[in-house]
Amino acid sequence: MKTPTLLREVLPYIRKFSGKIIVLKFSGKNLEEENFENIMADISVIHALGIRVVLVHGAGPQIEASLPQHSLKINGVRMTTSAEMEVIQSLLPNLTHSISTHLREWKLSPVIFPSKIFRVIQKDFGKDYPHHHTGEITKVSGPTLISALEDGLIPIFSPLVSDENGYFFNVNADELAVEIAVALKAKKLIFFSDVQGILDLSGNLISVVSLKKISELQEQKVISGGMIPKLHACQRAITGGVKRCHIVNGLQDGALLTELFTRDGSGTMILEDPNVYQHVRMAHRDDFGVLYRILEENVRDGYLRYRSREEVKEHLHEYFVFEIDEQIVGCVSLRYFGEIAEVGALATISHFRTQGIAKILLEKVEQKAKESGIKSIFAVTILTGQFFDIAGYQEIPRDTLPLSRQKDIQGTSKKVYGKNL
Repeated sequence: MKTPTLLREVLPYIRKFSGKIIVLKFSGKNLEEENFENIMADISVIHALGIRVVLVHGAGPQIEASLPQHSLKINGVRMTTSAEMEVIQSLLPNLTHSISTHLREWKLSPVIFPSKIFRVIQKDFGKDYPHHHTGEITKVSGPTLISALEDGLIPIFSPLVSDENGYFFNVNADELAVEIAVALKAKKLIFFSDVQGILDLSGNLISVVSLKKISELQEQKVISGGMIPKLHACQRAITGGVKRCHIVNGLQDGALLTELFTRDGSGTMILEDPNVYQHVRMAHRDDFGVLYRILEENVRDGYLRYRSREEVKEHLHEYFVFEIDEQIVGCVSLRYFGEIAEVGALATISHFRTQGIAKILLEKVEQKAKESGIKSIFAVTILTGQFFDIAGYQEIPRDTLPLSRQKDIQGTSKKVYGKNL
């Protein structure tokens, strides 16, 4: 892909995310991988684009390697003893400072936040385990964090947190990231993993998953092991108000940028309602610029006739647009002539032409026309009618069209296709 084309494609995402808050959570394993330096470079890119970044890191492998024996885990959560807490207190500050050093090398301004912005309590493992240092976050001071973000700082958090009395706890880093993201009303919470995302039983990436689908995938054994608590964390974040959660491969160079600035992304996106992610709606006045660029592109590629800006503006109320993750990628118009209607300006962005979007748009306006009492619908095209043939249309005589449309296409080689609704 050529650089100018690439820049045009990422511009809508830059506009969408600039000024928004994104929480990034790394596992302890991510910190040890060679690709971690590339992630730091990518963080400098998104920060330069105006995205406000908060970092949370885990330390599972480092803690395990420093302990004389494996910790007791209850439902996958480490029950931290006093002896283990001593190790954690000596280990985690070094990891956090190492991340801070990496960020400074990229001319960024990290800040290691004190625990006073949290309210933490001892996690309840039941009466058999009354004494331990595993904590649970109950409150995060969002305004304090937002103030730091507005100053251009990048807050860094580790799982080592103390309460108001100075009693230290080890908290689950995924849960910590969730509580921070919810308190900040973050646009996105992104988990770095050591796999590409959620994979189906054939090993293929599942790009988008709804909250409803998670339990279904678990029942089907598509997700298991460490992916289960991570997805439960995503559920908690989304129900708490975070718009999107993502699981990306921390071992893959550029995974973060690809996930943020391309339609297909690089990992799995988790959201509440898939219909919000991808849907057809009526065009608004603010859509004109993007919509007209789509029409222009399709005129250049020989798919549509030329329409002036004035013509499109005048008839904007007739247009529908297809959105994917709040980005317009296609359009169509529906114009009424008494008991019949015309579908026109059916177009998509070039790299979406094989995604079935035109078919969805056509079905949408057919449904709309039928609901309005329209008996038949027609389309005038400069191309062969294969697409309309497949959609159930047939070539019809020109003299069946409204007189105004007959005059418009007089002397042209355009073909007319019609369909009874």
